[in-house]
Amino acid sequence: MTTTTKAKPAPNGVQPSARMVTIDYGGHTYSFDADEISIEALENFEDGQYIRACRSILGPEQWAAYKARHPRAVDVNDFVNALLRGTAALGNS
Repeated sequence: MTTTTKAKPAPNGVQPSARMVTIDYGGHTYSFDADEISIEALENFEDGQYIRACRSILGPEQWAAYKARHPRAVDVNDFVNALLRGTAALGNS
């Protein structure tokens, strides 16, 4: 798992800091902007709805790729842990 920081342009000229998280899992890479994680995704984690949270964070394309590559329920726990480690490294636990 790797965490990188990458700035993204804003329409008002202010340069916010995007915190890109890259998770290497099962020989594949999944990336998302930690600043774009929704409150709903956090509530899903809090409510124990880990699959729903992961699907929300990864987005439809990456989630479809994840499911195709890792179709077994046993993979979800390890992936959730990798995702949480990635965001914890940014201060989002």
